[in-house]
Amino acid sequence: MLEIGSQFLNYKIISLLGEGGMATVYEGQNIGLTNRKVAIKVLNPMFSTKTDIKKRFQNEAEILSSLQHPNIVSVWDYAENNNILAIIMEYIQGETLNITIKNATLTENAKKDIFLKILDAFQYAHNKGIIHRDIKPSNVIIMPDNTPKILDFGIAKIVEEGGEYSMTGAFMGTLTYMSPEQIKDSKYIDQRSDIYSLAVLYYTMILGKKPYDENTTSKFDIQTNIVKNPLPDLHLLPIETRKIIEKATEKNPNDRYDSCKSFMEALQNINVINEIKITKNAIIDNSENTTIDTQKEQQEPQKPKLIPSNEIEKPKNKKRLRYFLSAFVFFGFLFLLFPRFCFNVIDNIFGTHFTEEYYYTEIHKNIERKEEKKYEEKKEMPAVRLVSYANGVTEKLFARGFLITYIANGTEINGGMDLEIDQPKYKKYRIVFHSLNNGNYYLELYDNYAIYTHPTGMQQRYNFE
Repeated sequence: MLEIGSQFLNYKIISLLGEGGMATVYEGQNIGLTNRKVAIKVLNPMFSTKTDIKKRFQNEAEILSSLQHPNIVSVWDYAENNNILAIIMEYIQGETLNITIKNATLTENAKKDIFLKILDAFQYAHNKGIIHRDIKPSNVIIMPDNTPKILDFGIAKIVEEGGEYSMTGAFMGTLTYMSPEQIKDSKYIDQRSDIYSLAVLYYTMILGKKPYDENTTSKFDIQTNIVKNPLPDLHLLPIETRKIIEKATEKNPNDRYDSCKSFMEALQNINVINEIKITKNAIIDNSENTTIDTQKEQQEPQKPKLIPSNEIEKPKNKKRLRYFLSAFVFFGFLFLLFPRFCFNVIDNIFGTHFTEEYYYTEIHKNIERKEEKKYEEKKEMPAVRLVSYANGVTEKLFARGFLITYIANGTEINGGMDLEIDQPKYKKYRIVFHSLNNGNYYLELYDNYAIYTHPTGMQQRYNFE
């Protein structure tokens, strides 16, 4: 590899920018143009003799050099020197999108603006017949002014008239962001595969977490979920955004947006800030899988119409109802004051054999049953505050009574949950609440911690805050 301070062709190596399994990226400076910095991506020497990897590296250089877009990194040169293969690229100061997501520094509007620029860049690439196939946060750099730059077209597919070029026979892409058709057969994909991956990218930007955790879920289970099931936790997304992401991640490519342009137009028509306010004021009704907007109920009441007094319909049988209620109250008091006399009257009229002892026994049984039922209905979840720092993402869960509040990266979701609370042994509560997708979520509260179980079996530990 290159040493800091050494010279490669016409460039002085200034510093190490990043290092991966296949390549290392250096900051370089043009010796003739001292004000011009470059990024030099050098293929690991152990791969320089492998034909397929070498071809993939050359493919990236050729693709990027053909793209001229403000949100795609520019390539200026490709060089081979003493078995060192290098791509000379535009030097970009910033951080990868996965770091930006982890730091939670973006506002909701900033996330939307960045993603719209990313969509515009991919529309440009798709128009040139180029499909990226490895869309993920680490392949997007965010500059200090929030300008995104897309890089790493190493496994891109070039669709040409009368044929196509791609590396076949390999499992390509990053699993969490792959489309169903990439998993089934990566040879038969088009721009709609990128659209699926882009929707998962936006999902990750909004919620601050990936839909699947490779550390706790097997690759087989993740592949199965991608091919068969909707993205998890879609109910945490704002309503209109959720609809857009649901369409963009349909399992059948024909049901998705047919282009990034269509995706952009759908996203531009929603107001992110207003949508988040509505979501915060919404109650999730899990029994019907619907969202009820309480803001509609808070609208100003309409002024009543004035109706002439001669048109008002007077209530019928008002006197009769008054007599009935009076008689009911009278006989009720009579029954309470003289129960034995009333039992005798009932016995003589209906031929029954009630006794005062039977009466009081049954009444007390009913009272006890009602009190037990009343206690069961009022039994509620004790107030708890939970927090998790898994994967660098701060997630908080507040539960009290029959309300649960979920907070992640500054986004707060309030929900009324359909809870069933057991008071089992071992001093813990077990809460079951129905998900908006398939299966149930479980939250088990122990003395010092809580365990959250996803319908897929994935578990996450929360600590008491």
